[in-house]
Amino acid sequence: MLSSPHRSPRCLIPKPLPSSSVDLCRLLSCPTFACLCHALDAHTFRQVAPPVDGTGVNHARKLRSYEAEAAFYSTCAQRCLEPADGFPAVPVPVPVHIASQPPHGFSFVLSDLRQDYPRAEPMLDAQQMATALTWLARFHSAFWEAPEELSAGLWTPQGSYWHLATRQAELDDIGPEWEGLRRSAERIDAALRGVQPDGGASAAHVTLCHGDFKAPNLLFTHDSMQCAAYDFQYVGRSYGARD
Repeated sequence: MLSSPHRSPRCLIPKPLPSSSVDLCRLLSCPTFACLCHALDAHTFRQVAPPVDGTGVNHARKLRSYEAEAAFYSTCAQRCLEPADGFPAVPVPVPVHIASQPPHGFSFVLSDLRQDYPRAEPMLDAQQMATALTWLARFHSAFWEAPEELSAGLWTPQGSYWHLATRQAELDDIGPEWEGLRRSAERIDAALRGVQPDGGASAAHVTLCHGDFKAPNLLFTHDSMQCAAYDFQYVGRSYGARD
């Protein structure tokens, strides 16, 4: 049963709880979403309960992010784990059970990446950065110019937590020394969305973007030669450069 929604920040954590599941399941501090995370043998279990009276842009965006994550694990994760045409696998959590019932809640039962990727690093060294970029290149190649229907349920028309439509306040705060960037922002954003001079859009070179690719969403092997990524709440179609 889904945990009861509250407007204050909380995460219901059964005790005792193995540290691996705490590290893997990012304990949400969003003030409008309650999250329950715990371990089940070699798996992690997460339930998310949005508030019944949630409103506003931030609430809608957070709700949409869980819909996108559920869609990724339901329709795209297998392509990472068992890629076609001889491409190497792209390590992501193996979905065991995904239940998406927006706006009421979401349930995720996933393999615990810590079994094979025990290291979490807040900052990456040169080897870890190379390993992370290798993972990212393989992820992009797995979905390179893939049929658009494969991305059903993900963020559209563009994936990524970081794009101009979500950063208007930051754009307004740019200092005068960056005025040239401010004036160019709309054109850069249009290029990143694949908008052509005639106003149309091109699907060439489009892939899936992780959308929030950073050190806290990566786990490494002991020797840092391999890694896996998680947290696919902002995955969607775009150019790989956006990641």
